[in-house]
Amino acid sequence: MEASLPEDNVDPFAGDAEAAPEGPHGLLSMEVIGDNTNARLRDAQQMARCFGGATAGRLFDLGPNRQPWVAQILGIYTSGKFRRNFLRGQKDYSQANSMGSRGVYLRFLLSPGVYQVHRKLSWKSERTYFARCFGGEVAEITEQEATEWLKNKR
Repeated sequence: MEASLPEDNVDPFAGDAEAAPEGPHGLLSMEVIGDNTNARLRDAQQMARCFGGATAGRLFDLGPNRQPWVAQILGIYTSGKFRRNFLRGQKDYSQANSMGSRGVYLRFLLSPGVYQVHRKLSWKSERTYFARCFGGEVAEITEQEATEWLKNKR
């Protein structure tokens, strides 16, 4: 997984990453499987909250992992959990089917750094993993590699 870097390029994993990372951004794209269902549930949840209050709105709860997400990892709390900043992606409907249940993509522009990614692989399968962006490329890394980088950047 080790890639050679141009000599004039500094790997943010090797040095002080406290400063805002500069360099080429990477693009992470993932399909939002069931986007039409998610939109209907969000609408129903909003209507229930309007007419029945917060308790009624919970009847249509989307759950924690209905939507894919990307979070930039900023550090580690003393509890050992990651300090994260959840990013907003941009939806692309150019490849969507007529119902919007497949082919809708969520695209994230990533600056150099470490990220946690959650994506749906199919209607019933999902996956959470770590990635790093450097030199415009996004590559999967292990949780241990992400933790080591965060400890080294202090």
